[in-house]
Amino acid sequence: MGVVRGGCGWFGGGGMSAPLVINTRDGACWTRRTVTEGGIALYALADVCSCPEFVMATQDELAQRGIVGSADALPMPTGPEPVSEAELDAVLTEVSAFLRVRLALESAKRGRRELRAELHTAQAHGRTFLEQRNAHAKELLELRGRLRVAEDQRVRALGENDALRKRLGDLGRERETLRERVAELEAAQGKALRRTVTWRLEVQENDCWWDCGQPADSYPAAQNLLARERAEKPGIGFRLVCRTTTDTLPGEATSYPPALPWAKHMDADDLEGFLADLAEAASGDDDLTTLAAVEDAIGRWRVIGEAQHAHNTAPGPDAEAGEPS
Repeated sequence: MGVVRGGCGWFGGGGMSAPLVINTRDGACWTRRTVTEGGIALYALADVCSCPEFVMATQDELAQRGIVGSADALPMPTGPEPVSEAELDAVLTEVSAFLRVRLALESAKRGRRELRAELHTAQAHGRTFLEQRNAHAKELLELRGRLRVAEDQRVRALGENDALRKRLGDLGRERETLRERVAELEAAQGKALRRTVTWRLEVQENDCWWDCGQPADSYPAAQNLLARERAEKPGIGFRLVCRTTTDTLPGEATSYPPALPWAKHMDADDLEGFLADLAEAASGDDDLTTLAAVEDAIGRWRVIGEAQHAHNTAPGPDAEAGEPS
Protein backbone atom coordinates (compact mmCIF):
# COMPACT_ATOMS: atom_id res chain seq x y z
CA MET A 1 0.00 0.00 0.00
CA GLY A 2 1.19 3.54 -0.72
CA VAL A 3 1.21 6.58 1.56
CA VAL A 4 0.25 9.91 0.06
CA ARG A 5 2.19 13.06 1.18
CA GLY A 6 1.16 16.41 -0.20
CA GLY A 7 -0.95 14.88 -2.90
CA CYS A 8 1.85 12.71 -4.35
CA GLY A 9 2.23 8.96 -3.81
CA TRP A 10 5.42 7.13 -3.05
CA PHE A 11 5.19 5.15 -6.31
CA GLY A 12 4.15 6.04 -9.85
CA GLY A 13 0.75 5.01 -11.23
CA GLY A 14 -1.41 5.06 -14.29
CA GLY A 15 -3.50 8.16 -13.54
CA MET A 16 -6.86 8.36 -15.24
CA SER A 17 -5.84 5.51 -17.62
CA ALA A 18 -5.61 3.07 -14.71
CA PRO A 19 -8.36 0.44 -14.45
CA LEU A 20 -11.22 0.96 -12.06
CA VAL A 21 -11.00 -2.57 -10.56
CA ILE A 22 -7.97 -4.76 -9.84
CA ASN A 23 -8.01 -8.33 -8.48
CA THR A 24 -4.96 -9.66 -6.73
CA ARG A 25 -3.75 -13.23 -6.26
CA ASP A 26 -4.82 -13.23 -2.61
CA GLY A 27 -8.44 -12.96 -3.79
CA ALA A 28 -8.90 -9.31 -2.75
CA CYS A 29 -10.81 -6.91 -4.97
CA TRP A 30 -9.46 -3.32 -5.14
CA THR A 31 -11.37 -0.37 -6.54
CA ARG A 32 -9.97 3.00 -7.65
CA ARG A 33 -11.07 5.64 -5.14
CA THR A 34 -9.09 8.80 -6.08
CA VAL A 35 -6.21 10.17 -8.15
CA THR A 36 -3.44 12.38 -6.68
CA GLU A 37 -2.31 15.71 -8.13
CA GLY A 38 0.58 13.86 -9.73
CA GLY A 39 -1.85 11.57 -11.62
CA ILE A 40 -1.35 8.49 -9.42
CA ALA A 41 -4.44 6.30 -8.95
CA LEU A 42 -5.08 5.07 -5.41
CA TYR A 43 -6.99 1.82 -4.69
CA ALA A 44 -8.78 0.54 -1.61
CA LEU A 45 -10.52 -2.74 -0.81
CA ALA A 46 -13.91 -2.90 -2.38
CA ASP A 47 -15.59 -3.81 0.90
CA VAL A 48 -14.16 -0.75 2.70
CA CYS A 49 -16.68 2.05 2.39
CA SER A 50 -14.49 4.94 3.65
CA CYS A 51 -10.71 4.77 3.56
CA PRO A 52 -8.11 7.53 4.27
CA GLU A 53 -5.67 8.30 1.52
CA PHE A 54 -2.64 7.33 3.57
CA VAL A 55 -3.85 3.69 3.75
CA MET A 56 -4.65 3.36 0.05
CA ALA A 57 -2.38 1.57 -2.45
CA THR A 58 -1.12 2.47 -5.92
CA GLN A 59 -1.31 0.23 -8.98
CA ASP A 60 2.43 -0.50 -8.77
CA GLU A 61 2.07 -1.56 -5.14
CA LEU A 62 -0.82 -3.89 -6.13
CA ALA A 63 1.36 -5.30 -8.88
CA GLN A 64 3.81 -6.37 -6.24
CA ARG A 65 0.99 -8.39 -4.62
CA GLY A 66 0.21 -10.03 -7.97
CA ILE A 67 -2.60 -8.81 -10.25
CA VAL A 68 -4.78 -11.61 -11.69
CA GLY A 69 -7.36 -9.36 -13.38
CA SER A 70 -8.53 -5.81 -13.92
CA ALA A 71 -11.53 -4.01 -15.38
CA ASP A 72 -12.36 -0.55 -16.57
CA ALA A 73 -15.86 -0.78 -15.12
CA LEU A 74 -17.11 -1.78 -11.73
CA PRO A 75 -18.51 -5.34 -11.67
CA MET A 76 -22.17 -5.81 -11.08
CA PRO A 77 -22.83 -6.81 -7.54
CA THR A 78 -23.64 -10.49 -7.38
CA GLY A 79 -23.84 -10.59 -3.64
CA PRO A 80 -21.33 -10.52 -0.90
CA GLU A 81 -18.40 -12.83 -1.25
CA PRO A 82 -17.20 -14.52 1.86
CA VAL A 83 -13.83 -13.30 3.13
CA SER A 84 -11.68 -15.64 5.08
CA GLU A 85 -10.39 -14.73 8.52
CA ALA A 86 -6.80 -15.19 7.33
CA GLU A 87 -7.36 -12.58 4.59
CA LEU A 88 -8.83 -10.14 7.07
CA ASP A 89 -5.88 -10.66 9.44
CA ALA A 90 -3.45 -10.07 6.62
CA VAL A 91 -5.21 -6.88 5.58
CA LEU A 92 -5.39 -5.64 9.16
CA THR A 93 -1.72 -6.40 9.63
CA GLU A 94 -0.80 -4.38 6.56
CA VAL A 95 -3.10 -1.53 7.58
CA SER A 96 -1.59 -1.52 11.08
CA ALA A 97 1.91 -1.43 9.63
CA PHE A 98 1.07 1.53 7.40
CA LEU A 99 -0.66 3.27 10.30
CA ARG A 100 2.44 2.84 12.46
CA VAL A 101 4.63 4.24 9.68
CA ARG A 102 2.25 7.18 9.23
CA LEU A 103 2.14 7.88 12.95
CA ALA A 104 5.94 7.61 13.14
CA LEU A 105 6.27 10.12 10.29
CA GLU A 106 3.81 12.52 11.93
CA SER A 107 5.64 12.14 15.24
CA ALA A 108 8.95 12.80 13.48
CA LYS A 109 7.51 15.94 11.84
CA ARG A 110 6.14 17.14 15.15
CA GLY A 111 9.47 16.42 16.83
CA ARG A 112 11.31 18.31 14.11
CA ARG A 113 9.00 21.31 14.55
CA GLU A 114 9.58 21.22 18.28
CA LEU A 115 13.33 20.94 17.79
CA ARG A 116 13.26 23.91 15.42
CA ALA A 117 11.26 25.94 17.96
CA GLU A 118 13.69 24.97 20.71
CA LEU A 119 16.63 25.87 18.45
CA HIS A 120 15.08 29.25 17.67
CA THR A 121 14.49 29.88 21.37
CA ALA A 122 18.04 28.82 22.21
CA GLN A 123 19.42 31.14 19.53
CA ALA A 124 17.32 34.02 20.90
CA HIS A 125 18.55 33.26 24.40
CA GLY A 126 22.10 33.08 23.09
CA ARG A 127 21.77 36.50 21.43
CA THR A 128 20.30 37.95 24.62
CA PHE A 129 23.13 36.43 26.66
CA LEU A 130 25.75 37.88 24.31
CA GLU A 131 24.14 41.32 24.49
CA GLN A 132 24.04 41.16 28.28
CA ARG A 133 27.63 39.96 28.42
CA ASN A 134 28.78 42.81 26.14
CA ALA A 135 26.86 45.32 28.27
CA HIS A 136 28.42 43.91 31.44
CA ALA A 137 31.89 44.02 29.87
CA LYS A 138 31.39 47.67 28.87
CA GLU A 139 30.16 48.55 32.35
CA LEU A 140 33.12 46.70 33.87
CA LEU A 141 35.57 48.69 31.75
CA GLU A 142 33.92 51.95 32.83
CA LEU A 143 34.02 50.90 36.48
CA ARG A 144 37.70 49.99 36.16
CA GLY A 145 38.45 53.44 34.75
CA ARG A 146 36.55 55.13 37.56
CA LEU A 147 38.32 52.90 40.07
CA ARG A 148 41.72 53.99 38.72
CA VAL A 149 40.72 57.65 38.97
CA ALA A 150 39.47 57.14 42.54
CA GLU A 151 42.70 55.34 43.45
CA ASP A 152 44.78 58.20 42.03
CA GLN A 153 42.71 60.71 44.01
CA ARG A 154 43.16 58.61 47.15
CA VAL A 155 46.93 58.50 46.66
CA ARG A 156 47.06 62.27 46.16
CA ALA A 157 44.87 62.80 49.23
CA LEU A 158 47.17 60.56 51.28
CA GLY A 159 50.17 62.59 50.11
CA GLU A 160 48.43 65.85 51.01
CA ASN A 161 47.48 64.43 54.40
CA ASP A 162 51.08 63.41 55.01
CA ALA A 163 52.22 66.94 54.11
CA LEU A 164 49.60 68.44 56.44
CA ARG A 165 50.63 66.09 59.24
CA LYS A 166 54.26 67.09 58.73
CA ARG A 167 53.33 70.80 58.76
CA LEU A 168 51.26 70.32 61.92
CA GLY A 169 54.19 68.56 63.51
CA ASP A 170 56.51 71.44 62.59
CA LEU A 171 54.02 73.95 64.00
CA GLY A 172 53.73 71.91 67.17
CA ARG A 173 57.48 71.89 67.58
CA GLU A 174 57.62 75.64 66.94
CA ARG A 175 54.93 76.19 69.56
CA GLU A 176 56.88 74.13 72.07
CA THR A 177 60.01 76.12 71.26
CA LEU A 178 58.14 79.37 71.85
CA ARG A 179 56.75 78.06 75.11
CA GLU A 180 60.24 77.09 76.23
CA ARG A 181 61.52 80.55 75.28
CA VAL A 182 58.71 82.21 77.25
CA ALA A 183 59.53 80.02 80.22
CA GLU A 184 63.20 81.02 79.96
CA LEU A 185 62.29 84.69 79.80
CA GLU A 186 59.95 84.35 82.76
CA ALA A 187 62.68 82.62 84.75
CA ALA A 188 65.27 85.26 83.81
CA GLN A 189 62.91 88.13 84.65
CA GLY A 190 64.03 89.22 88.13
CA LYS A 191 63.33 92.90 88.24
CA ALA A 192 60.70 95.26 86.92
CA LEU A 193 61.51 96.90 83.60
CA ARG A 194 60.90 100.52 82.68
CA ARG A 195 60.63 101.63 79.09
CA THR A 196 61.34 105.23 78.22
CA VAL A 197 60.21 106.73 74.92
CA THR A 198 61.90 109.95 73.72
CA TRP A 199 61.77 111.86 70.47
CA ARG A 200 65.05 113.07 69.01
CA LEU A 201 65.44 115.84 66.44
CA GLU A 202 67.84 115.11 63.56
CA VAL A 203 69.20 117.46 60.88
CA GLN A 204 70.22 116.51 57.33
CA GLU A 205 73.71 117.33 56.14
CA ASN A 206 75.24 115.99 52.92
CA ASP A 207 72.70 113.16 52.65
CA CYS A 208 73.40 112.20 56.28
CA TRP A 209 71.27 112.70 59.35
CA TRP A 210 72.79 113.95 62.57
CA ASP A 211 71.32 114.15 66.04
CA CYS A 212 70.72 117.75 67.10
CA GLY A 213 70.82 116.83 70.79
CA GLN A 214 67.29 118.12 71.35
CA PRO A 215 65.05 115.43 72.91
CA ALA A 216 61.31 115.63 73.59
CA ASP A 217 59.40 113.48 76.04
CA SER A 218 56.11 113.50 74.16
CA TYR A 219 54.99 113.48 70.60
CA PRO A 220 53.25 116.91 70.75
CA ALA A 221 56.38 118.49 72.21
CA ALA A 222 58.46 116.89 69.47
CA GLN A 223 56.08 118.29 66.82
CA ASN A 224 56.40 121.77 68.31
CA LEU A 225 60.20 121.44 68.34
CA LEU A 226 60.23 120.34 64.70
CA ALA A 227 57.98 123.24 63.66
CA ARG A 228 60.10 125.80 65.47
CA GLU A 229 63.36 124.57 63.94
CA ARG A 230 61.91 124.50 60.42
CA ALA A 231 60.60 128.05 60.91
CA GLU A 232 63.92 129.36 62.18
CA LYS A 233 66.09 127.49 59.63
CA PRO A 234 64.24 127.21 56.35
CA GLY A 235 65.92 125.15 53.65
CA ILE A 236 67.47 122.71 56.12
CA GLY A 237 66.00 119.24 56.52
CA PHE A 238 64.80 118.21 59.93
CA ARG A 239 63.08 115.02 61.08
CA LEU A 240 61.89 113.35 64.29
CA VAL A 241 63.18 109.93 65.37
CA CYS A 242 61.61 107.88 68.16
CA ARG A 243 64.08 106.38 70.64
CA THR A 244 63.05 103.64 73.09
CA THR A 245 65.19 102.68 76.07
CA THR A 246 64.57 99.99 78.68
CA ASP A 247 66.15 99.92 82.10
CA THR A 248 65.75 97.88 85.25
CA LEU A 249 64.19 99.27 88.41
CA PRO A 250 65.71 98.27 91.74
CA GLY A 251 63.86 95.71 93.81
CA GLU A 252 62.15 92.46 92.98
CA ALA A 253 59.57 92.56 90.23
CA THR A 254 56.03 91.59 91.02
CA SER A 255 54.68 91.85 87.44
CA TYR A 256 55.63 92.70 83.89
CA PRO A 257 55.44 96.29 82.72
CA PRO A 258 52.31 97.21 80.70
CA ALA A 259 52.46 95.57 77.26
CA LEU A 260 49.93 97.96 75.69
CA PRO A 261 50.43 101.30 77.47
CA TRP A 262 48.83 103.23 74.61
CA ALA A 263 45.54 101.31 74.94
CA LYS A 264 44.59 103.13 78.18
CA HIS A 265 44.53 106.44 76.29
CA MET A 266 41.69 105.25 73.97
CA ASP A 267 38.13 106.38 74.41
CA ALA A 268 35.41 103.81 75.19
CA ASP A 269 34.38 103.21 71.54
CA ASP A 270 37.95 102.70 70.28
CA LEU A 271 38.80 100.44 73.19
CA GLU A 272 35.71 98.30 72.51
CA GLY A 273 36.61 98.02 68.83
CA PHE A 274 40.24 97.13 69.64
CA LEU A 275 39.28 94.38 72.08
CA ALA A 276 36.73 92.94 69.59
CA ASP A 277 39.33 92.82 66.78
CA LEU A 278 41.90 91.31 69.15
CA ALA A 279 39.48 88.58 70.23
CA GLU A 280 38.58 87.76 66.62
CA ALA A 281 42.24 87.61 65.58
CA ALA A 282 43.10 85.31 68.50
CA SER A 283 40.24 82.90 67.75
CA GLY A 284 42.17 81.02 65.06
CA ASP A 285 44.33 77.92 65.32
CA ASP A 286 47.36 77.77 67.59
CA ASP A 287 49.87 78.61 64.88
CA LEU A 288 51.95 81.45 63.48
CA THR A 289 49.05 82.66 61.29
CA THR A 290 46.99 83.49 64.37
CA LEU A 291 50.01 85.15 65.97
CA ALA A 292 50.49 87.30 62.85
CA ALA A 293 46.79 88.28 62.92
CA VAL A 294 47.09 89.32 66.59
CA GLU A 295 50.20 91.39 65.88
CA ASP A 296 48.52 93.03 62.89
CA ALA A 297 45.46 93.99 64.99
CA ILE A 298 47.68 95.40 67.75
CA GLY A 299 49.72 97.38 65.21
CA ARG A 300 46.63 98.96 63.61
CA TRP A 301 45.11 100.00 66.93
CA ARG A 302 48.44 101.21 68.35
CA VAL A 303 48.53 103.93 65.70
CA ILE A 304 44.97 104.91 66.64
CA GLY A 305 45.77 104.90 70.38
CA GLU A 306 48.92 106.99 70.01
CA ALA A 307 47.14 109.42 67.68
CA GLN A 308 44.33 109.72 70.22
CA HIS A 309 46.84 110.37 72.99
CA ALA A 310 48.64 113.01 70.86
CA HIS A 311 45.33 114.72 70.12
CA ASN A 312 44.36 114.72 73.78
CA THR A 313 47.71 116.18 74.92
CA ALA A 314 48.18 118.66 72.06
CA PRO A 315 48.52 122.35 73.24
CA GLY A 316 45.62 124.64 72.65
CA PRO A 317 45.77 127.82 70.58
CA ASP A 318 46.34 130.03 73.68
CA ALA A 319 48.92 127.82 75.37
CA GLU A 320 52.62 128.37 75.25
CA ALA A 321 54.82 126.15 73.12
CA GLY A 322 55.58 122.84 74.71
CA GLU A 323 52.74 123.01 77.22
CA PRO A 324 49.70 120.79 76.95
CA SER A 325 46.26 122.34 76.69
